[in-house]
Amino acid sequence: MLQQALRPTSGYTYMRGEEIARNTTRAQSATTPINTINTMSLERLTAGCQQETLAYRRGQPYDDRYAVELFRRAMLEHTPQAWAILQTCFTSVMLGWLHRHSQFDRAYELDSEENYVAQAFTRLWQASWNNPELHFSTLGSALDYLRASLNGVIMDTLRVYMRKKETPLPEPDSGND
Repeated sequence: MLQQALRPTSGYTYMRGEEIARNTTRAQSATTPINTINTMSLERLTAGCQQETLAYRRGQPYDDRYAVELFRRAMLEHTPQAWAILQTCFTSVMLGWLHRHSQFDRAYELDSEENYVAQAFTRLWQASWNNPELHFSTLGSALDYLRASLNGVIMDTLRVYMRKKETPLPEPDSGND
C-alpha cells in the first residue's frame, strides 16, 4: 500500500472478517512484508506509524500499512495498548483539526481541547464495538473517520449549549380582551 502524495477521498468501509484477513495479508510491493507487520511488536508498529503519518501529512510518499495495522489491532482485537497508542499517535493531528475548525473559538469556551479529542476517540471505540465489520483500508480513510467524529463532537456540544440559551415563548393569551 505504498501511497504517493495523493490523499484518498474514500471513507471507511465495512468488511467481513474473511475480507479483512485477505486484504491485510495480500502481498504488497514495499520493503516490509505484510506478515511482518501483522506480527510486529507494538513499539515497532508505533514508530512506523508515526514516521509514515508524518510523511502523509507532508504530502510525501508513505506506507500506510503501519497505521492500518494499528487501527486493526485496536478496533478488531480491542487491544488496550493499541488504543492508547492510537491516541498518542493521532492526538496532535486531531488538535490541529480542532484549532482550524470554523467554530473553534466558540467550542473552546464550552469545553477543553483534550475532552473534544477524547470524545472523538470514544466515538471511534463505540463504533468499533457496535459494528465489528468497521475497517479502514487506508490511513486516509481512518483519518477521515476521526475527523468526522471530532466534527460531530464539536457540533453536538455547540447544539447542547445553544438549547440551554433558548427560552420558550409564552403561550398566547386565550382570553378575550
